[in-house]
Parts: sequence; C-alpha cells; structure tokens
Amino acid sequence: MTNRQDHTIPLDRYLAVLKRNEVLARRLADYEHQSMRIELLSGRAFDVPRLRKGGPMSGALQTGTVPANAAPIQAPLARIAAHWDPESLPCVGVVMEGADVASVQALLGLAGELNAGAFARILFLVRCLTLIPLLSRYGFACQSVGTASVGEIGASVAPRYGLDQVRDLQSGDVLWQSKSS
Repeated sequence: MTNRQDHTIPLDRYLAVLKRNEVLARRLADYEHQSMRIELLSGRAFDVPRLRKGGPMSGALQTGTVPANAAPIQAPLARIAAHWDPESLPCVGVVMEGADVASVQALLGLAGELNAGAFARILFLVRCLTLIPLLSRYGFACQSVGTASVGEIGASVAPRYGLDQVRDLQSGDVLWQSKSS
C-alpha cells in the first residue's frame, strides 16, 4: 500500500471558485467600462499632442501575404467585457474614422453593449493614430488602415485576424463580409 495524498479538489469547492471568478471578472469589466465612459465623456480622451500634429494617416494599407496554413491572430476581448470563453466569440472589424463627437457617441454605445453582454471580439480598424492609445488602454485590438478602401481592408486584414465582417462604427452597417459567413 502506498501512502499518497489526494490532491483533488472537491467538485463543490471547484464550482464555488469558478463562480467567484465569474463575479470578479464581471466587476472588473464594469469598473473598466465606467473608467472608459468617464474618460470619453471628459472630452480629452484622444488628446495625444505628439500624434495630434500628424492628423489622419495617409498612404495605403501595408499588405502582406498571409500563408494559407497560418492560424489567425486572436484579437482579445476588451477589458470592458467578461466572457467565459472569449475565443469562441467571432472577431468583428469596426472602422473608426476619427475622434469627432459622433464617433465618441457611437463608441460609448458599442462599449455599453459589449459590457452588457460580450457578443464579439472587436478589432478597431482606425484611420487616425490618435485613437490607438485609448482603445488599447482598455484592451481593444487596433490595426491602422490609413486611407485603404474597405475592399483592401477585407482582403488584407481579414485573413490575418480571422474577421467575419467589417462594420462602420457610426452606422453599424456591414461594409465587408467574409465569403464563408
């Protein structure tokens, strides 16, 4: 007979830990969402003096070939949302043109929906570099697309991130959709 210790955790304790983690993740997501709302409503969320000088980016999207067998890059679920299996959520590209009032209001709406119930991992396709610091601070993935057309964005960014579709932030319209969707 061997004298070994049983290191298994009782099922009820394991489920209690999972439930506690879920509650804490929800609280953290709510806190991050509230912080983002306050920052966006302050009117200074996108004030980045060094980047502000340049204005909108010019030039074409840098395209590269993605090998056929390469796994897509997993865009993270933003910190303003909580989900038990974020990799199971679809990845949706959202084109954000700038930091004008309409874009900020649309971003507040999207953030509220995402906080209420995670429905997708968002990849922001930004045309202006001033947007990246705020979005990345809250855990959103960003890709600068410059003045690229929606077709160019779909052709080059979608395979890299496994995007199902590209939408406009302000209108919510589908601008591009993968052929497999």
